[in-house]
Amino acid sequence: MEKIPRDSIIAPYTGEYYREDTASNRELVAKYLQRNYNYELNKQLHIDGTRSGNETRFINDPRNPSKANCRSDFVWVGGDLHLTIRTSKDIFPGDEILLSYGENYWSTDPEQRSLNDSKRRRSFGAGDKIRRKKSQEGKHMK
Repeated sequence: MEKIPRDSIIAPYTGEYYREDTASNRELVAKYLQRNYNYELNKQLHIDGTRSGNETRFINDPRNPSKANCRSDFVWVGGDLHLTIRTSKDIFPGDEILLSYGENYWSTDPEQRSLNDSKRRRSFGAGDKIRRKKSQEGKHMK
């Protein structure tokens, strides 16, 4: 096995796209299943990886953002915008892939915590950015 170099795309974050007006229903299902693979792209658009997601939905949060070794990132592929998981550090064989879910996900502030219980999702953070990459269909997205 080899290391995964810094700034490499690990994989796209896949799932069903949905609008904010249906988010509360999905959050109830996530709470019932005790599994939440909802990713907030912005205030209106989200991705739910529960049924149609890939392995990126299983990436854990390190609870300490400085220990994260990857980040979410947007890339353009064939004219379409995709959310990807990209390394922020070199990842060596045996390292766990860790992605910060955002500062509000684990909030201990009681007021913020009650909000998070109903809106517990991973979020596209301020440290994340949109990258424009040209790619042809069928080619790797790097």
